[in-house]
Amino acid sequence: MEKENKGFWRSAVSLFWGEKRSWTGPVSGTDHEGIMRLFNLGDGVTIPVSNETALSISAYLNCIVVLSEDVSALPCSVYQNTGKGKVVNREHHVHKLLHDNPNRFYTPCQFWRMQLWKTAAYGNSVNIIRRNGVGRAIEIVPVAKGDWALEVSKDGSSLLYTIHSVSKTYSADDILHYKRFEDGGLIGKSLVAYQKDMLGVGISAQKYAKRTYETQGGYDTVITTERKISDPAAEVLKKSINDTRSATVSSENKTLVLPEGMKLERMNFSPDEVKFMDTQKWNAQSVAGLFRVPLEMLGITENSNNSIAEQSVLNYVKFGLNPWLVMIEQENNKKLFREQEKGEYYTKFNLNALQRGDLATRTEAYAKMYDRGLLCGNDIMDMEDRPHYKNGDMRFIPVNNVVPLDKVEAYADSLINKQLTTKGNGKGAKGNQ
Repeated sequence: MEKENKGFWRSAVSLFWGEKRSWTGPVSGTDHEGIMRLFNLGDGVTIPVSNETALSISAYLNCIVVLSEDVSALPCSVYQNTGKGKVVNREHHVHKLLHDNPNRFYTPCQFWRMQLWKTAAYGNSVNIIRRNGVGRAIEIVPVAKGDWALEVSKDGSSLLYTIHSVSKTYSADDILHYKRFEDGGLIGKSLVAYQKDMLGVGISAQKYAKRTYETQGGYDTVITTERKISDPAAEVLKKSINDTRSATVSSENKTLVLPEGMKLERMNFSPDEVKFMDTQKWNAQSVAGLFRVPLEMLGITENSNNSIAEQSVLNYVKFGLNPWLVMIEQENNKKLFREQEKGEYYTKFNLNALQRGDLATRTEAYAKMYDRGLLCGNDIMDMEDRPHYKNGDMRFIPVNNVVPLDKVEAYADSLINKQLTTKGNGKGAKGNQ
């Protein structure tokens, strides 16, 4: 049995890192990952736009890196509904699987980074759930992209995944399939499937830049004159200037004499360079908008300040990152828990580290929640990754000063008794008069 497991893992891991196979599953009929579509730019240049070539666009690659790195840094825990609130159940086998040890080859950080990378870049991330004799999930085995096929069972009641490397078919219940942007089908798609034209422009701009730098193309100098010169004369003049520039070395100064009435001017940016920079900026903004990633997180800080940047990050967590996390959490909840556990247990990523803002904002929020008895001191220490302190589990609410919750009733009784005593003393004094 152990020998069989080693063989299975060897095949799965080698395929993930190396061999790629085209997928032609019965459901889709075409391979959204393997077939390259051609995007004609209209100038005679044909640029291949695929999941692989799209990664050559800096903004596209950066967005996927940001998403995968951010998710890899978030702890994924198992929570239990106790009837009195939710608590992290660190002893549950699924918690140990997702939080501590997904499998024998990957740390949790490496595992989640890989899941987001494959899902964002290729549309799908497929993993085998290995279970023990009583049906508990004990290991999650990543499957290489292109190494799986999906089909509906003959009776139409279930989905079946065939893993080529191990020549085995699994029920959908034993497969974690993370996917985004599916359009009613069973297979996810990458954004490349929907934005080939826009991404094609980005790839074209990248190739233009590479070609320009390699060939030193473009014009950075212009000669102006009020006289009309013939084409042969213009070519001779251009060659003379280029030869002079080529012969110039840093240790020498060269003198260039131009015919009467001609002026040589250095251009800060050529028209092509300006057009290229505008295209790059537009493409970066478009890609960032697709992924809902702030431009500041891609290193584009133009027209940015601290307050805008902080709000952008909070919007990114809520609208950009959170949908990916919910997709993962729901797939985990559906596949990793046994039927009798569903509803009582669920998985969730901890976003506190990304949502807590700067120190001043956190301090103000903590103070308000502490004064209302919503947080105890040790709750705050947990969110700040600091150690607990003695009596830190006590909660307080404001009266004149904060009072422990378990003393509120006695404190209220003492106030009532004090008021009654004061009124009684007042009536007695008045009667004696």
